[in-house]
Amino acid sequence: MLAAYGQTSPSTVISTQITGFINRAYAEVCRTMQSAPWNRRLFSVITTPEATGEATAAEGVTVTGGSRTVTFGASSPVDRRLIGALLQVATDDESYVIVDVTAATTAIIEPAYTGAALGTALSDQAWRLLGFNYRLPPDCTTPFVVKQSQSPVKLSAAFPRTADAFLPDPIILGQTGLPYIYAVTFGLGFPDLWGSLIQTQLGGSSGNMNVTNGSTAVAGGSTSPDLVNAVIAPAATAATSILPGMFIRFGGDSRYYQIRSVTSGTALVLSEPYRGTTATNLSYRIMPGDSPWIRFYPLPDTRMQVDTEYFAAPPPMQSDEEEPRLPQDLHGVVLDGALLNLYRYLTNESMSQFYENQFGAGLARIRMRSELSDESVFRYAPTYGTGSPYYGDGFLPYGMLPPSVPT
Repeated sequence: MLAAYGQTSPSTVISTQITGFINRAYAEVCRTMQSAPWNRRLFSVITTPEATGEATAAEGVTVTGGSRTVTFGASSPVDRRLIGALLQVATDDESYVIVDVTAATTAIIEPAYTGAALGTALSDQAWRLLGFNYRLPPDCTTPFVVKQSQSPVKLSAAFPRTADAFLPDPIILGQTGLPYIYAVTFGLGFPDLWGSLIQTQLGGSSGNMNVTNGSTAVAGGSTSPDLVNAVIAPAATAATSILPGMFIRFGGDSRYYQIRSVTSGTALVLSEPYRGTTATNLSYRIMPGDSPWIRFYPLPDTRMQVDTEYFAAPPPMQSDEEEPRLPQDLHGVVLDGALLNLYRYLTNESMSQFYENQFGAGLARIRMRSELSDESVFRYAPTYGTGSPYYGDGFLPYGMLPPSVPT
C-alpha cells in the first residue's frame, strides 16, 4: 500500500510492522465510519413468513386464560426452531411470542394468554404463526439483516412439521449484495444469544482440498468437500452458494484467501493466487469475512421503526501489499494514519505531528461525509453469469442502506 502512494519505509522497519501500522489506521477509519452520524438509519422490519393451522383436534391448539402453555395438535408438532415466532390464536388480534418449546406439542408463550377468562381452556383453536421480527444492536458487524417474505404455508405432506411449513425456503446469503438469512435455522435462541454463521453451520469443515502455488483454482482432494450442500441451504446450487465473499485458509497456513466464486460442488476460485506451496489433501477452514457474528433481538411489533447502525467489519490485511477494503476515497486517510504510526515508532516528532494533523483532518471529513459520494459509500455487487455475487474492492463490506430496501 505504501508503494502505491509513492511512499517507502525505512530499512529498520520490517514488513510485518508496516502491516500492523496500516491495520491500526484501517481499524480507526472503520470505527469512525461506523460511528459517523450519517451511518445511522431508520428501517422497518420486513414482512416475514406465516404458517396456519386449522381448528381441528389434529391441528388446532389448546390455550388457557392466564396460562403461558400452548398445546399443539398431534398433526402440528413444534420444535425449538419456532422460538421467537409470534402466535395468534383464532380471531384474537393479540400476538404472543413463543419463548420456549418444551415438548413435541408444547410451547411456552409470553405474555400469558388473555383471550379467555382466567382458568378457562379453549380447545382445538385455529392458529397463525407470524414471522420472526429482528433488530440489530448498534455494535453489530453485519451490514443489514432481513427476513425473506413468503405467502402463508399450510401444513401438508410436504411440510409435516410446523417449523417445516414456517421455514420452507432455502437460505441465500448475499445473493444481491445483502445478507438474506433465516436466523432460526442457525440454531440461535432468543432473545439475546450470539451465534457464528459458519461455525454453527459447518461445525468443522469436512473433506480436504488441493491447492497450487500461483493459481486461483482450488479443487477437492481425496475426500472431496461438499461446498454446496454443506453451506446452509440444502437445496442450494453453486450459483446460490453463500461462499463467495467469505475467506478460506488451508492446512497450517495462517493466510486467509477470499473466495471469488464456487464453480462446482467441490471446486472454487480464489480472488488472488495461492501463495503457499503446492499441496494435496489439505484441511481447510472457512470463515465469514464481513459478518463473523450476528446478534438478534425480537421485536414485538412489525410496524416498529428501529434506529440502528450497521457496518461490516472488514478483515485485517495480511500484508502491506494489500489495499484496504474501503472506498478508494479513503485509502489516503488510511495511509496518513499508517505513516503517523510509523513515525511515532521511529520517534520522529516533526513527521509525527504532520501526519497526526493529516490523519485527524481525514477522520473529521469522514464524520462530516464531505469526501464521500453515495457511489463511493455503497455500490451494488454485480454478479457473474451464475448469479453468484462478487465481493471485492469497491463493494461490501462498507455500505449504507441501499434504496431497494424499504426505509
